[in-house]
Amino acid sequence: MRLLLIRHGDPDYVHDTLTEKGDREAELLADLLAGEEIDDIYMSPMGRAQKTASYTLEKLGENGKTMEWLHEFECRMDINHSDVLRKAYPDARKLEDGTLARGIPWDMLPSSLMQDPAYLDPEKWRETLVAQNSNMTEVYDWVTGELDRLLEGYGYRRENGCYHVSRESRKTVALLC
Repeated sequence: MRLLLIRHGDPDYVHDTLTEKGDREAELLADLLAGEEIDDIYMSPMGRAQKTASYTLEKLGENGKTMEWLHEFECRMDINHSDVLRKAYPDARKLEDGTLARGIPWDMLPSSLMQDPAYLDPEKWRETLVAQNSNMTEVYDWVTGELDRLLEGYGYRRENGCYHVSRESRKTVALLC
């Protein structure tokens, strides 16, 4: 099985679509993917991913399937109760009541990320301040669980951190997020 992970074209985040450059990128991607034997295309419900996929789907004469779990992670965290987190997120927007707006976990300063090796550990990240002050663990578990269910449908089952083949698949699957 080949698994293609594809990011959307240059985004217009304000309107959740593509810029002119993004449209050109999506057209070029469609030309490139037309030469591949893609069996299934799954895409995020986000407008920018849908628009990017539309060029390829039209060129291939195929229909893709929208998967909610391919949506951009909706993680938010409260940094108001931790000096360490406030320092790690210095650009957090201040609200009228003086508190800081909920932050996005991956907007952390890289220097702060490197101060705690747990952030880079496949299991210990769950014990970090970011994980404890956000819904990141729940979102991660949901997304990886949905990915595991998809791959299991193609004959790949995750056990102890590795995927085992229960039946071989020669399919090419594209995930457009």
